Formats: sequence, structure tokens, C-alpha cells
Amino acid sequence: MEPQQTAVATVDALKGEVLKSAAAFFERTNPAAATARAAIFAASLADIVTSSPDGGKGVLACTPTSIRAGLAYLYALDLPPSRGMVYLYPRSGVLQVSLTHRALLDLARRGGWRVSCQTVHDDDALDIIYTSEGVQYRHVRGSSNRTWDTCTGAYVAVWAPGSAAGALPCDLLELDRSYLDKAAQAGGPVWKKWPLEMAQKSALKAAFARGYVTIHTPDGAPVMPLDSDDDAPTATPDTPRPRTLEDAIATPQEQA
Repeated sequence: MEPQQTAVATVDALKGEVLKSAAAFFERTNPAAATARAAIFAASLADIVTSSPDGGKGVLACTPTSIRAGLAYLYALDLPPSRGMVYLYPRSGVLQVSLTHRALLDLARRGGWRVSCQTVHDDDALDIIYTSEGVQYRHVRGSSNRTWDTCTGAYVAVWAPGSAAGALPCDLLELDRSYLDKAAQAGGPVWKKWPLEMAQKSALKAAFARGYVTIHTPDGAPVMPLDSDDDAPTATPDTPRPRTLEDAIATPQEQA
């Protein structure tokens, strides 16, 4: 357990801290753009915190160590905490960082991958043929409403970096409704509010975890594998525990 720490008092104070820490981080990779990128992070953070239901009180009350750890991970991914891309929320005084399925798609595309993720519903036709050149598939939507009740599964189609226009996907990962139901049961209130978006996120997480898509930070360093943080060093009050992609997109108890 962390020793008692003084919480950040205001959004402006937190924004000032982000300006300094983000600039210091980006100075190592692109000094010319460090100030501008830090300003984007600070503005994005202030917006997402103040727009939270409690006006940011929960986030401001989180421990400084957890705030530093969450922000450092977003710096490494160069992913500002923008609405629609990142959720920031408190849990027992610790800041939680959760990426949306749109953020995962953006990270994949930045790495050169072309990725398509769709849910499948009653009356849809999904024809898949595996060939020596890749996966040929055709998804035709049926007449059913696109709701959680009619969802029968999801899939992720992946084109490798550098693949020619018109090339077939190199992989196609299919997930049935039973897989999604397990993810929904482990999830929190956000699953009830946005079930189809969360189904897409679960499918993308499965593709990342199984190596269909690999993610790197903007400076070329590979992100730690999803199942490798058991050996990460224990955090001290002044040294936040290294973040992994699984930390940022963990399903259990996620909240909007």
C-alpha cells in the first residue's frame, strides 16, 4: 500500500503538472515538437477530467503515483486522453486508464496494420474462405437490428503492414457469442451502456493478445506483451510501476 500522498488540488494544477512531465518525456524523442505535444496532452486531460460526471473530483483525488503511471503510459503511446479514445476514472483512489476500441484501431493503424473489426448479427451472412494468399471473406448484413440481443459474435480482419491495395487479409479472428458473454460478465457498467463497442474492443484485445497485431511506441520500442507483466518490478512511491497495454485496456470492472 502506498504511503499517504497529497492529491492534486485543481484541474489547473494537474494541467500544469502534465505540461511539465509531458514536455520532459517528449524532449527525449522529438525536442522540436515537445512543447506543442505537451500542450495537446494538457488540454486533452483538462477537457476529459472536467467533463466527467463528478466534474473531475474523483480523478483529482487519485494518488499522484497512479496519475503519473497512467499518464506516462499514454505519453509512451503518444495517445492524448481525448474523449472517445480514452477513459480516465478512479477506483479506490487509484487512477484507471481504459482505451476504447477506436484507440486500439488507431494504434494498430499507426503501426502500419490495416484492421477491420465488426460484430455479426442474426440474419447476417459471413462467408470465409482460407487460401494460400490470405483470407477471403464477405460479410453481408441482414435485416436484424444491430443490438446486443441480436449479436452472435465478432471478427477481426488483419492486413499486414506493407500489403498491397486489394490484397487479402493475412488473418481473420472469429469470436462467438459465448466468448463475448464471458467478457461482458467480467466487465462493468460500460458493457451495459455500450455493449457493441465493448464487443469490438474485446475482439481487438484478443487479436492483440494472440499476436495477430503487434504494437510499438512511436519511438519504435515494442509494447510489453499482454501477459508479461507478472515479472514487472514492484512500484515504490516515487517510481510508478511500468504500464502495459493490458493495464490500459483491462476489461474487469471497466467504467465509462
